[in-house]
Order: sequence, then C-alpha cells, then structure tokens
Amino acid sequence: MPSLAATVQHALYRVDRGWGRAYRRARRRLGLSRPARLAPYRGYAFGGRARILARALEDRGVPEPIEGAGVRRALLASWKRYATLEIPEAPVQVGWDDARWTTRLDEEGHLDLTLPVPEGIAPGWHRVQVSLRDRPADAEAEVLVIDEAARFAVVTDIDDTVIDTNVRHPLDRMAALFLTDTRTRLPFEGASALYRALTGGRRPLFYLSSSPWNLYEHLDALFDRHELPRGPMLLREWGISRSGVAPLGGHAHKAEKLEQLFDHVALPFVLIGDSGQEDARHYSVAAERWPDRVKAIVIRDVGVIGRGVREAEERARRADVPLFVVKDSHA
Repeated sequence: MPSLAATVQHALYRVDRGWGRAYRRARRRLGLSRPARLAPYRGYAFGGRARILARALEDRGVPEPIEGAGVRRALLASWKRYATLEIPEAPVQVGWDDARWTTRLDEEGHLDLTLPVPEGIAPGWHRVQVSLRDRPADAEAEVLVIDEAARFAVVTDIDDTVIDTNVRHPLDRMAALFLTDTRTRLPFEGASALYRALTGGRRPLFYLSSSPWNLYEHLDALFDRHELPRGPMLLREWGISRSGVAPLGGHAHKAEKLEQLFDHVALPFVLIGDSGQEDARHYSVAAERWPDRVKAIVIRDVGVIGRGVREAEERARRADVPLFVVKDSHA
C-alpha cells in the first residue's frame, strides 16, 4: 500500500500536470504563446553509443548581462530564466551526418535520446542537428565522443566545489541563484587550473549538480569566461515531477545520474565534491558498488565535516578507494 507521502506526491503531480495542460491551451487560444526554441545541452558518447540532450521551451528572451546593469535587470533575467514554459511531448528529429532519428520530448520538454554513433566518427567534440516537428534544424547539440584510451573520466559537483556559493546558507544561496551573473560569480582560486590539469585535453569532465536546467546557459557562460574545461552538464528538473518535489528532497538524483554514467562510460572515474551536501555519501556508495571503477574521491572542505563525511571515509576504506578531504584547489 502506498505511503501517505507517496499518495500526496502523486496527487500533487497530477494537479500540476493538469494545470500545465490547461494553462498551455489557454495561452494558445488567447494568442499568447511565444515561438518555440530548442536549448541544446552537451551530450556524450562512448563505445559506439551517444546520449543526445536538449530541451524545448517558449522563447522568453532572457536579457544578456550588461556591465553595471544592477539588481533590477538581474531579477528580470532570473524571472525569465526560471519561469519557463515547456513544450512537452512534441515530435523532434535528430540528425548526425546522413543518419536521422525521430522521437518525442518528455513531459517537461526534454530530449534524452541514446543512439548509435555513425561510422567513422573520431574522438572529440561533434555537432548534431536537432529540429522540432518538421522545421529545419533549430539547434546544434554538441556531443563529446570520448577517447576510449583515456585513463579516466572526472565527475565534479558545481556549487561549493567549483564555484563558491555557500549553499549551506539559504540567503547566500538565493543571492547566488537570483542576483548574480557570469561577471560576478567566481570559481574557487585555482579551480580552472585544477580541472584543466585533470582533463589534460583528452579526458572527459562531467559537471553533476543539483542546480536546475534553467541555469545551464548561465553556468556554461560562466565556465567559458573563467576557462574551465568544457564538459556535459547533468543538472536536474526543479518543480513537481513523478519522482518528487525539487529543490526539496535531497540529492538522490545524483546517485541516479552517476549510475547512468557508470553504465554508459566504461572508464574509471575520479569523483570530486564538497563536504556541505551529500557528495561524500553518494560517491562512497558508488565506490562500494564499483570499487574497480573509482580511482579516487576528493571532497573540498567547506567548513562542515560531519558524520556523513566520516561514514563515507569508512565506506571508501572498505572498498579500498582513496578518499581525500582537502581545503583548497592546490591541496
């Protein structure tokens, strides 16, 4: 028998889905719908299989950051970035070289398609055409074809691991999400050099975060500005879904995405996170499950070394996987 929490969650999900459908119908009838746009996300390929990622949304015209624009413009950009209007379950076509695939977006407007890599594709970054319905190519999604000779892959959290956002304090976290832009948010000192050294130009880097997909383009611009290596970003959906209500409910989605990566990319991994959330626990559980696939776990100490980190150290020790707790990028 379902628990009370599961029953309430299912009811919330059904109400949210029904409201979304009614709202979209009303907008269409009133002529308020905006043109669709496809937001391409970076995907990855290994062993002849590629994962293609994108999302279809109504184009709300998020304003570009302007030097000295102030809080008002930042809040407007944040409102447009978060108040997305998804285009769910629409047909979409993916083209790579001469090959074509047709599928449908999910109920949140996401494309997450696994397909075979065409013959003759070399390791490195490639572009795949993605089009909505029967229109010409709307966007080009980048795909990293991973060099199978790479010694390992890197997975890193973002908040308080790459960027100093002080996620343990709600007000600081809100300010980081809503009142800053790529010119004012900064990575930790030495982070760019650290990740460039770890990837070495050929090893893949995956950014795994509890930040919402709404921040994808913002984070991408920030990483580019500060010369962090390009890599697929695996974020999560905020709102009411079949699996829960986010950003509430912890970070279990990280464990699910880690499992996807381990199943798809047959390389050892170095896992990097921080002590402020649940990274140490999820990474050490992965080490217990795949002890031969985890080369090391590195946890940035953000001032909280609690029971979860100590338990993670014990799990990693049992799995014979080194776990390091460090103060800074240099360490």
